[in-house]
Amino acid sequence: MDNVLKVILSSGVGRAGLALFALLLGISVYVLVSYPLDYGTKVWYNPGVWADNPPVKPPVWAAPGAVPHAVWRLTEPAQTQARPNGGETRLYRVEMNHPYRQPPDFLSLTIQGVAYYSRPPVFTVSLLRPDGRAVLLYRYSPSAPRPGEEPPYVRHRESPHRVNLGADSRVRSQVAVFLRKEFGLALAADALRGRLMDALFGRPVPNTQEVEFQPLPGRYALE
Repeated sequence: MDNVLKVILSSGVGRAGLALFALLLGISVYVLVSYPLDYGTKVWYNPGVWADNPPVKPPVWAAPGAVPHAVWRLTEPAQTQARPNGGETRLYRVEMNHPYRQPPDFLSLTIQGVAYYSRPPVFTVSLLRPDGRAVLLYRYSPSAPRPGEEPPYVRHRESPHRVNLGADSRVRSQVAVFLRKEFGLALAADALRGRLMDALFGRPVPNTQEVEFQPLPGRYALE
């Protein structure tokens, strides 16, 4: 063993390899001591933890000019308004500066930790565009109280409700209605498959045989 160690330490490559081995061993010991034992199954191999990240997205340094990935966590409403028939409307808003000539390729919504006392709330998601137009993207309501269940009724505490707004069939239907109403474009919802983000972050090019969308850079907002 001593002879083997002497041979390894006698060359620069051997010493560098030994130092690298010691570094990796130290990192392994640090992870074993500082991370919970179930980190692999609970976090690393859990698809739900990574669900809010776009698939096969390259790092920013490898794709200059691409739309950077961003996550917004909204916990407090920007505005609260009482309703005449009881209850209230809570407005959550996030503004997005989009100066790019290409649309994002991933837009998702996650709803977690909903609690109510009588009727389940209704969530609506709208995209406000730089041209002053608003698109109703999505509408959702959690399940009603079950027989024998006592308030507060809690939904999506352990398993969040997630929807890919850029690929959902219901969103395609809403965008098709928007295009027909705002631009007079009669386009079937299925025709937006794979082109939904182009339509949301662009406007139709007039007088083209096949429908095309011109990029619409500017400030957007999700409400």
